[in-house]
Amino acid sequence: MGVCSCFCNVLNGIFKYAVFIFNLIFVLGGVTILILGALMETSVLDISNYIDVNIHVSAIVLMVSGGVIILVAFFGCCGAVSNNRCMLNIYASLLLLAFCLQVSGFVLVLVWNPDVSAGLEKEMMQSLSKYPVENTGSNVQKFWDTVQKEWECCGVHSRLDWAVYNPALPRLPDSCKCNPDFEVFCTTEGYYERGCYPELKDLTFDIQEAMGWTAIGLASFEVVVGILTLIYANSHRNSKKGRK
Repeated sequence: MGVCSCFCNVLNGIFKYAVFIFNLIFVLGGVTILILGALMETSVLDISNYIDVNIHVSAIVLMVSGGVIILVAFFGCCGAVSNNRCMLNIYASLLLLAFCLQVSGFVLVLVWNPDVSAGLEKEMMQSLSKYPVENTGSNVQKFWDTVQKEWECCGVHSRLDWAVYNPALPRLPDSCKCNPDFEVFCTTEGYYERGCYPELKDLTFDIQEAMGWTAIGLASFEVVVGILTLIYANSHRNSKKGRK
């Protein structure tokens, strides 16, 4: 009985510190998601400030999810340190709920990704016609001038889009101009050759991919931590019964 009791105590200690360490890593995952959401929300090239493509909802969901994950992980750390079985069981249930929500969210991102890309392309096309003939400092003008200068591109798919969707413009925007002697994506006429849509599409895809892999990693972690938590809670209860 003494050897068995000693072994159970050692096992409980291992599970206790494993749950605690895993939850610290879990906190880092929550912080990562929180930072991703904050970067999306405060990005200098926040698309939704200029054209009607709403990415604020995704950013807010990310930040809220990161905050919830941090709180749940903190709850798990407290439960492991205090050896509170009730708290640990509640924590494991919250982990299961978080796992289901993350898997559902990841599936929705995969399903909606083509719609987001198509909507972005459509809004960019429509915004070309709203670009002012004179310098007015409108949101559309700021959007296109910023994007075209920053990413060295012109138009949606090419500079020819300007003539199709905004024939009133006497010439291409100055933000399309480049120096063919020093810049790679520059025509001999001195305008950027490539369009801007592929760049914005890649940006949204990279953000969604980062969200997806982070969600998968955290979901896998949640399964491991949840199992460890339940094992630790039950073994701690059994060890208490054995001492009675």
